[in-house]
Amino acid sequence: MQNFVNIAVCAIVLMSVSQISSFNIYQNSHNKKFQWDNIPKVEVSAYYEVLCPDSIRFVRNELQTTYSKLSSIMNFHLIPYGKASSFAKSEGGYEFNCQHGQEECFGNMVHACSNKYVQSKSVLLDFVACMIKDNRDAIKIGKSCAKEYSVDWQPIERCAHSIEGENLLYEEGEKTHNLSPRLRFVPTVELDKSQSNQRSLLHDLAIQVCKHYTGPLPSVCTELNH
Repeated sequence: MQNFVNIAVCAIVLMSVSQISSFNIYQNSHNKKFQWDNIPKVEVSAYYEVLCPDSIRFVRNELQTTYSKLSSIMNFHLIPYGKASSFAKSEGGYEFNCQHGQEECFGNMVHACSNKYVQSKSVLLDFVACMIKDNRDAIKIGKSCAKEYSVDWQPIERCAHSIEGENLLYEEGEKTHNLSPRLRFVPTVELDKSQSNQRSLLHDLAIQVCKHYTGPLPSVCTELNH
């Protein structure tokens, strides 16, 4: 009888130890997941112009492809303005002069309105990358790309033909003018508010995002280094 009691006690002790061990493993795993979930994503800001060849290349070849692979560890912000200038109108709103003419000003405005009215970040980037490949006729390409990516085009077009669009583009200009150091080249890219390694940001964005992320890296980052 005593042996049975001893065996039972040992079994209970072992079960308790096992439960404590399992709880500790779960707790450690939960804590790590909580820590990883709270690691900030890398913030990428692109200051560009819709008719600038270098901007077109960057948005389509770098930003879009990088985000498609690394959206789990990065956010992006689109600032369509570049080397434009603005003048307040007496009746309200603004007029703009752009490096590549009024077609670019209007295209920039369409992109600024898209920033507001396209809620999904992945859809926004695909939509913008689609438009920027041929942005001289912003309405024609906008309608085509909106259909391709199931974007509601009407509020964007209304915005671009209104003071709302002018005000939104003016705000993009304020963001651009507040850059430090000031914008000298279009596009200019910021990574976590820094313009360092601009050449690498423009041509190897994915590698730079992986280098700046402080959490566990997705497998694609390892693949990029081979």
